[in-house]
Amino acid sequence: MFPTELIKYIRKSDVILEVLDGREPELTRSIKLEEIALRYNKKLVLVMNKSDLVPPTVIKKWIQIYENQGLITIPYSIKKNENTKILKRGIKSLQSKEKIKCILVGYPKTGKSSIINSLKGYKSTKVSPIPRGTGSTLQIQLFKISGGLYIWDSPGVIPPDGSPLERIIRGTPPEKLENPVKVAVELIRRITGLGFKHRLQRKYNVVFSTELELIEGIAKKRHLIYSKDKELNIDEASRVLLRDFYNNEIFYYDLPPTINLLEKRRRL
Repeated sequence: MFPTELIKYIRKSDVILEVLDGREPELTRSIKLEEIALRYNKKLVLVMNKSDLVPPTVIKKWIQIYENQGLITIPYSIKKNENTKILKRGIKSLQSKEKIKCILVGYPKTGKSSIINSLKGYKSTKVSPIPRGTGSTLQIQLFKISGGLYIWDSPGVIPPDGSPLERIIRGTPPEKLENPVKVAVELIRRITGLGFKHRLQRKYNVVFSTELELIEGIAKKRHLIYSKDKELNIDEASRVLLRDFYNNEIFYYDLPPTINLLEKRRRL
């Protein structure tokens, strides 16, 4: 279940901004959260963050899919100033009230605090590239953005309908993972399954057939070796890959169902 405190602030808000990772919008989307917002007759906006990490044609097709479902969807990147203006205008167009309260909700590490910093025009909330655990923003905080626009920044919450892998990857720091190798293997499997094996090979300069071969290759390239027995430190190599993932240094994205296999092969 969602935290009672979060639901309380959703009820207090006029507009709910659900922040998605533009590379994996479906995996970072929560139908349960959307149902809660709509149950209380709140305006819901999907914010596809990190859209600069995905080809524009792919983002446009995702937006088309969501808008066909009746969902207002706005692409966003903190690197593009015009996105901030578009998001502000989009929010204000949904409400005629002088004072509009919004709440940013979504998975950890989808960039909620970075969006608030961008909207305010300066860095005001702590943003960590590595998750400290579920809820890197310590508490729900209210920020005045401009004029009568206010936004609550909520802790990252893993929805009850979230995938097990997403729960681990976005909710736990690499240093606290009991089995980082297992998590890295699953992440590599996901990325290669999306058609980006060549990107992993290029980034780490490792040709591999299995996920473990890539992890071992990273250990060799980075000289991650236990001094006592000279064995490869595959735990630390796995953490290297996971940190790169958190820092948006691994190029990959999911395709909307409207993109066929031929288009998949054309990706760079």
